[in-house]
Amino acid sequence: MDEQKLTYEQFKEDILQWKNTHREEYNRFSRLMTNGDERQYLAICKAIFR
Repeated sequence: MDEQKLTYEQFKEDILQWKNTHREEYNRFSRLMTNGDERQYLAICKAIFR
């Protein structure tokens, strides 16, 4: 397997591990993104990019 593929596979594994470790936070964020409107998206972006 080439180096780029290994890096991608490691990235996917790291994301899955983070998601499992932070399941409650991830689920809350996911619900917010699914059920939100544009004002909520804007508030989230402002909080992230401060």
